[in-house]
Amino acid sequence: KVSKFNLMILEIIFIFALVGWSHAYPATNQGWPPCAYPTFTTAGVLDTRAMIYNCINNISSSQVPPSYYDIDGSGYNPVNVSVQFAINNLIQVDDLQSSITMDFYFRCTWVDPRIYIPEMWSYINPEAHIDGLVITPFVENSNEALNLWLPDFYFLDASSQDLIVQTIKLRPNGTIYWSRHFVVTLAQQTMNFVNFPLDSQNFSIRFQSYAYDSKLLRIHMVNPAVVLLTDPQNNNMQNVAMNVLWDYDSWTAYSQNSYQPISYNPTRYFWVGYVNLKFSRASDGVIYRLGLPVTICLIVVGFAFWSTVEKRIEVTLQMLLVTAALYLVIGQIIPFVGYLTRMDLFVTTVFLCLAGTIGINFYT
Repeated sequence: KVSKFNLMILEIIFIFALVGWSHAYPATNQGWPPCAYPTFTTAGVLDTRAMIYNCINNISSSQVPPSYYDIDGSGYNPVNVSVQFAINNLIQVDDLQSSITMDFYFRCTWVDPRIYIPEMWSYINPEAHIDGLVITPFVENSNEALNLWLPDFYFLDASSQDLIVQTIKLRPNGTIYWSRHFVVTLAQQTMNFVNFPLDSQNFSIRFQSYAYDSKLLRIHMVNPAVVLLTDPQNNNMQNVAMNVLWDYDSWTAYSQNSYQPISYNPTRYFWVGYVNLKFSRASDGVIYRLGLPVTICLIVVGFAFWSTVEKRIEVTLQMLLVTAALYLVIGQIIPFVGYLTRMDLFVTTVFLCLAGTIGINFYT
């Protein structure tokens, strides 16, 4: 028989357990009640798949964000999406097309309070609360896709993009983590070649939502907003630092509420995210392969003054042709811009020196 004292102890333990559970998992999540209750397989194992489907498929549409609703009476608040970029590599810089090809991970985190399944998490290893449950197969299931809302971010300057792989995880209180591995080609309108080949370039990644304005969605750049992935096989050196053509310098990142009116909504704003990566051109190859030969041509013409006048003219004309040929090679490296670069000024100076030398020789 159970004594009255033992019953009292059990009641106290039950009360403390109930209070502790209610403290860890409130009755509602920002006004949203629990959307699913424990479901078990025939073997008595918690069926997380069924619980997730029962919860998320109660959402009317995957196009409806939680910011459409005012449940707790605090007003209509935009979904706050935290963003981080993990830069893997700078694959290519196309100077002629003013574009870059980047390899990076685009990581987004936000809270959808509608996905509130507190009793499911009480059965799951607490370590999984931090890392989250992988629900990517459920979202990618074409036959029975979840009605999970995902922010419709796109890259404003992308001419092409390839999605390599993606991971979607669910954490307690409806926190969603979405990581995508992209290889994207981005137009760079601000590339400046005035100091070529000693130039530095600011490569920019711009992104925003396509359909949800700032009243529905807000971009928050986390700290740090940019991380540089490393290679364990090369003493954990940053991958971008192993680029032989461009030297990585620094990064900046921020988000801005941008005015983007349209005919039926003249006061429309969108949050736009910016990630700027500063790189400097590895100029030694250009200087030694193009600048040095042109300089040598000029020196050879100078030594030609110790020869006869006929030889001087012949050597100077040959050096002029060689310099012109090298300049044509330079013209294939960068676009024909409307200003002179450092290399243009250098080669033009050499042309003037050679032309002046020819004039002096003819006069002589």
